[in-house]
Amino acid sequence: MELTEPEWFTVVGGPPPGEIVLRDLVAGLLVLLVALLVALALPMSLRTPALIVAALLAVGSQMGLRQMWRRGQQVRIFGNILEHRDGPRMVRVALNRAVLSTASAPPMLVLMLDDGRGQVSLARRADPHELSDLPPCMGAYLELRPEDFEQVRLAAGRSYPQA
Repeated sequence: MELTEPEWFTVVGGPPPGEIVLRDLVAGLLVLLVALLVALALPMSLRTPALIVAALLAVGSQMGLRQMWRRGQQVRIFGNILEHRDGPRMVRVALNRAVLSTASAPPMLVLMLDDGRGQVSLARRADPHELSDLPPCMGAYLELRPEDFEQVRLAAGRSYPQA
């Protein structure tokens, strides 16, 4: 009998945590500042194109950092544990406490998993009728494909110890 590793679910979206947003913003502003300083050293005829390039570089670097963060996020179910890999950091959360919540714009169904030592929030896009009478989620979450989200939701709802 051959044991296989569980497959990692791909994170397709979701707002990053505040520290990631701040890091991306600072990096984008630094790129913009350096590009503006270089533009000041150029002759007047090249300043306008250099300023446009500076703005494009700042926006591009911020979007690139956001994509790198998103690609570094992975989630998988390992028995009755949910593993969340955030680049080199690994967080393991027991699937014994899960709460459904909502997030708006676009409407999302959020599953917040918390075992007292770690917390992970996962989400999928939802229809408005699925979100009635659920509390709002204020914070970051990882958006999964609907089929991956349902696997996690079903695993969190199991009553026996081994998933």
